[in-house]
Amino acid sequence: MVILHTKDQIDKYTKEGWWDNITLIQRFINNVKKNPKRIAVVDPPNKKDLS
Repeated sequence: MVILHTKDQIDKYTKEGWWDNITLIQRFINNVKKNPKRIAVVDPPNKKDLS
């Protein structure tokens, strides 16, 4: 694991509500559960042009 911030910075950002222990994938799953009919991820219309 790589930690790029000091304990003081981590404590400050956590206390201010900017950080928590929820992973990106868990946020995605939570959002899908709250909004099951919304489009979550799509390919760009020019996907063929990107390769």
